[in-house]
Amino acid sequence: MSQLHLGIGINIGIASGGAAPIVYNVNTSLAGATISDTGTGVTASGRIRFNNSGTVDFLRTVQGNTPGAQNWATPFGGADTPGAQFWVRFNTVSGTPSTGTANAWLALSTSPQIGRSRPAPAGTNTYVMTVSFATDAAGANVVHTTSEYTLRGTYV
Repeated sequence: MSQLHLGIGINIGIASGGAAPIVYNVNTSLAGATISDTGTGVTASGRIRFNNSGTVDFLRTVQGNTPGAQNWATPFGGADTPGAQFWVRFNTVSGTPSTGTANAWLALSTSPQIGRSRPAPAGTNTYVMTVSFATDAAGANVVHTTSEYTLRGTYV
């Protein structure tokens, strides 16, 4: 019986004395950008990753990455993670991605990424998209859609 009482006491203590969960919002000022990579004699790739923590990384195979280039959530980081509360969809405007899943709702808790690469021969491959955020897996409650992101890989 004392164990049961102790368990109840712990539960009450957590519920009444614990910190309130953080309420996250999608950063509605988040706007598109161009992530471009150029490789001389090597495959180049421009990719973007929406992190569970609320940040956005620009990823380039040759020219290097820019972690935390943008924030998709406010606030971002902290003990809780905003990715558990939202889903993302990469909406194709033109082209086809080389990596990642387009035109489907993806859990932001998985830090989804998408990109476009260009192997030999010389040339440029481009994928253009907008990004939508929703509070449900079916996308019934979209809270923000960005302007266009351009992902580009150029092989020289």
